[in-house]
Amino acid sequence: MHSAIDSGRRDASFVPMTMDVRTLFVAVSVACLVNVIAMSAVWMANRKVPGVGAWTLGAIFTCLGLPLFLFQGLLENRLITHVLPNILHGSAILCYLTGGIQFREKPVRWRWLVISGLAPLSVIFWYLFVEDNQAVRVKVASAWAAAVYLATAVLIWRDRREGMRFSTRLAALGFGIAGVGMIYRMLTWVRNPLQSWVSGTSWENASLALVALAMAFLWIFSVLFMVNQYHIREVALRSEERHAMEQQLLQARHEIEREKSRRVREIVARELHDGIGGITATMAMLASLGRVEAEGEISEIFSNFEEMALQGSREIQGLMTSVEHEVFRWSDWLGDLESYARKIMTMAGIAFDWKVEGQVPEGIIRDPQAAASLMKVAFEAAHNMVRHSGAKEGGIHVLFKEDHLSMVIYDNGRGIPATSGQGRGMGNMRRRMEEMSGSFSVRAEMGTRVSLEAALSNEGRRHPAAPRSETHSGS
Repeated sequence: MHSAIDSGRRDASFVPMTMDVRTLFVAVSVACLVNVIAMSAVWMANRKVPGVGAWTLGAIFTCLGLPLFLFQGLLENRLITHVLPNILHGSAILCYLTGGIQFREKPVRWRWLVISGLAPLSVIFWYLFVEDNQAVRVKVASAWAAAVYLATAVLIWRDRREGMRFSTRLAALGFGIAGVGMIYRMLTWVRNPLQSWVSGTSWENASLALVALAMAFLWIFSVLFMVNQYHIREVALRSEERHAMEQQLLQARHEIEREKSRRVREIVARELHDGIGGITATMAMLASLGRVEAEGEISEIFSNFEEMALQGSREIQGLMTSVEHEVFRWSDWLGDLESYARKIMTMAGIAFDWKVEGQVPEGIIRDPQAAASLMKVAFEAAHNMVRHSGAKEGGIHVLFKEDHLSMVIYDNGRGIPATSGQGRGMGNMRRRMEEMSGSFSVRAEMGTRVSLEAALSNEGRRHPAAPRSETHSGS
């Protein structure tokens, strides 16, 4: 008798923690209803966000299906207690997976989704109507839900879009918790099948309700974060696209202006050749004939006249060469650089600072190809500032020294990563400067500072740059 009492005491000491599963399911159903209301509001305000519609539908299916499980053991109608809950729960988890695929902007393979839903449902209904085995049904349903939840978690976790990582990690965590809960529930039934998985007071019976409750709280917060970060990312992308279009438009306008300028130069060169050029050539020929036939002082006059006509013809030929090959003075070159840089920086909201120091070479540019390459490098540096720096202030400082030109393009933006110097744009800029025997360097401290050095090949006499050395600011 004492042995029986001791045995009873030992059994009582190992009574597991009890829990009212039906009460817990009621609380979960209320939480799911709140989730549906919140998701519906999010969907109505964000219909263009991919995946939100599918997630809202999944929340509705979950809210409809969970309360039906409470009738198991109370009603004899299997349609209400078994068929509908399983169909709704299966549809919900597939909607969550579909929403994840759509949010990742990947194609949805509807055929495989339908197959992945019908196959486990067929097994569940077989062991419901043909071979009534509740343990097998719960194992299949749990394994199916765990696989879909974990697949959805991995899919969302692997989203690498910039600005989306926090929200996607939070959503993936919710699905991961759901998947682990389903695995726990399946392993519980493998180890020790219970009499009823909804009625009763055991901790194992409450696993599904606890998982649903955890998902209901995590899911709505993560969706709100994802939608918010998605909108922020879309606004940033549209801003970049608009900025790129503006840059393309500016480039197109610049090309149109250059084409117009080229045509004007062709017309001017032709008119110089056919007009003044022809006249000076004729004058030189007539002077040569007069010099041959004249004598004395008159011959000397014709000789001087011929020399002046030939010199004028040479000047016109040089002028035509300059016009045809777009050869400008350094003052024109600086004006083009300042005008273009100020235009693109002002459009990007960057306060522009321009300064020219030293003595600007007088006369035409002797090496137009090098001057054009230097201009392209400066343009590329200005474009990089506008596109990538996020700066509020920037500028270009040009310094003319005795035998070389120095230029600094700087900004107070975010700087450039260490790997940027290996990119195609930076490589092209460096190569252009090396081809003209110049130097190129980039420093990313408190912004970005691009320094250029180019030799000046005997550009002729120089004059002070006082009128152009003052600082200009724009916004």
